[in-house]
Formats: sequence, structure tokens, C-alpha cells
Amino acid sequence: MRIVTLLTAVALAACSGAPAQPSDPGDPAGPEREPSTGPDPAPGPDDGAISLGTLDGAQTSFAAHRGPVTVVALWASYCAPCLRELHLIEALYQRYRDDDQVTVLLVSIDDFDQDNRDKIVKILSDRSMTVPTFIDREQQLIARVAPRDAKGKPYFAVPMIAVIDDHFRVRRELEFGHSLDDNAFIATVSPMVEAALRGDEVAPEEPYVPPLGSSFTKRTIKLTAQNIDDDQLEHYLANLRHQIAELYPDLHPHQLDDVMVQVEAKVRIGGTFTIEIPPPHQGPH
Repeated sequence: MRIVTLLTAVALAACSGAPAQPSDPGDPAGPEREPSTGPDPAPGPDDGAISLGTLDGAQTSFAAHRGPVTVVALWASYCAPCLRELHLIEALYQRYRDDDQVTVLLVSIDDFDQDNRDKIVKILSDRSMTVPTFIDREQQLIARVAPRDAKGKPYFAVPMIAVIDDHFRVRRELEFGHSLDDNAFIATVSPMVEAALRGDEVAPEEPYVPPLGSSFTKRTIKLTAQNIDDDQLEHYLANLRHQIAELYPDLHPHQLDDVMVQVEAKVRIGGTFTIEIPPPHQGPH
């Protein structure tokens, strides 16, 4: 069985996680893309302390691979939109590969284990990709560049493009591309790269509002099952549980358990379906 599940409340499009401390991301969900720029990032590890993993299992740092401007494409092997649009990142890499002022990196947020490394190697090989690829082994990089909500928590979402200048100012896109056209995608990202090269200031941004909003008034989620390895089911369900718990903090743990029983049963069957979220728990926790 091959499964991936998209969590939505209306009609969402990217792979996303709920606002969270650096931890597991969620899966495909996100609004239609709008260009988004960000201010200097919230305090966090400097780029030398941001740990990345290589596909052969070694450890390196983000700083070791940065250029004056660095374009980071964040993705996950279980994210269907990410996989569908990987060729856009290869095209972007080919556009800038001979430019010593611009570095393009592909960074996965998958767990840093042998199975995932092997899976990523196969994904890249099947697509004849040559872009330098790493794993955000402790999710320090996505935590540094992700948009933040009103409480300052990073919102983990993939696919995400982050254009980082030499002062670590971030410009970002919360999807790889509107379409699957290489030239259109490059035309979207290049202005952000050029602005970073010029050292333009980055306008302050409003707190990020996740696709489902922050009021938690919608009590229905929509799920669609498609294309992910069976051996990732347990990991994905844990991610999904975390996302639902963040989106509906009024649920009692036993209510969340009941929801996840329904979710797993539906996911194993496959298809598109909805799950009703029970009303807020009123008794003692």
C-alpha cells in the first residue's frame, strides 16, 4: 500500500505543518501561493551551528555551503507537491550553477536515517538531478527561515523556497511554483535573488496566519490518500496527530485518540474523505 494524506479544511495545496516548535512537519496543505518576504529571522543558531546531514550519512553545517546569496528549496520525500515540482529546483540550480554569487541547495526535512537517505538518493537518481542535496537533520534550518505566527512560533511548510542574503535576511515562497514550467518558476524566483544580491532591505511582514486560521472554528478536516511508502505510515500519522493537536488545542487526549482511529482507518482505505472534529472538551482534562 502506498499512502500520503493531505490535511485540509477548505481546499489547500502545499505540504504544511501547524505552528510548532521545531519538530515534525505536517503534510500537503497550503493556500494558493502568494510571494512572501520576511524580516530578519527570530533568534536561533547562527548558520555555522545549523546542522545538515549529507546523503552518505555525514554531518556538515549550513555555513559550509552558503554563498553570498543562498536559495534553499525545502521539501520532503513524502510530500506529493514537492516530488511533482522537483524538476523546477534542478532547473533553478542549472540557471545559477556557474554564478559564484548564488548557491542553490535542496534540503529535505525527512528524518535523518538510512532508509530516508536511500529513498532520497533514488528520487534524485530517477530524475537525473544534480543539485546539491542535504537533510535538515535537526530541523534547525526550516525553523530559522519559516514564517512565524503571532506568538512567534515557526510554521513548518513544504515545499518552501527561502532566498537568504549575506545578512541572513529571508525572502520566501510557500510553494515551488504556480505551474510546472521551468522558465516561469525561474522568473518568479530570480527577482528575489536579484534583490538579495543588491542588499535590498526586506520589508517587515505581518504574523503568518496558517491556512486554517487561528480561531479553530472549523471542525472538519478533509483527507486525500495517495502515493507514499507504507513504511512511512506510522511516521506520517504521528505528524498528522501533531498537526491536528496544534490546530485544535481544545481536544482532550482521548478525543484526539478517537479522531486518529478514524483517520488511520480512512487512510488505509484510501480516497478522499472528511473527518468531523468533536466539539471542545468541557470537562476536566
